[in-house]
Amino acid sequence: MQLLSVLLLFALAGCSQAPEEKMQISLDKNGSYTGFANLPANYTKEQAVKDGCYVVFDSNKVAGAQGWADFQVQVNGGHEASLRLVRFSGTDVYYIDLFYDGASYHAFDSTSPDLLDRKFSYCMDLTGKMYGTDHAGHLVVLTNDKNLTFKKYLHAITSSDTATIQSIIPYVWLPVQ
Repeated sequence: MQLLSVLLLFALAGCSQAPEEKMQISLDKNGSYTGFANLPANYTKEQAVKDGCYVVFDSNKVAGAQGWADFQVQVNGGHEASLRLVRFSGTDVYYIDLFYDGASYHAFDSTSPDLLDRKFSYCMDLTGKMYGTDHAGHLVVLTNDKNLTFKKYLHAITSSDTATIQSIIPYVWLPVQ
């Protein structure tokens, strides 16, 4: 459950990258992602918006819808794409660098303890009803399970059964709207 909690704390914001500034997957000799090494210590919501990021502040989208749309257009065309997602929660800032290499998705979460390169085959837009309400839910997840549904995902993340939880791992939840 702790792993799921870490994964759900993604701080997502996607900065638009000019072609000459395209983000690259950079790994150290141990295979850990190094793309977060030079992030500013006091990055602000205003700076992230100015940088063209997809910005989430206390669970509300602030800016960056066009960056996410551009990423999806590139992926749908079979082209490489990258996007930085930033989430502000209270005084904390979280980052996810998202890549598509023409065949697989790669996501690096600044809260991950190892930052190893994990590949995902699918970026799925899941919708369904939240438990106990008539409210519709919406999730975007990276996964290797082409049959993952909103109901299966929700059941797994709310389960106390280890096998049920592990049935959807690995995955990455992307808080884009």
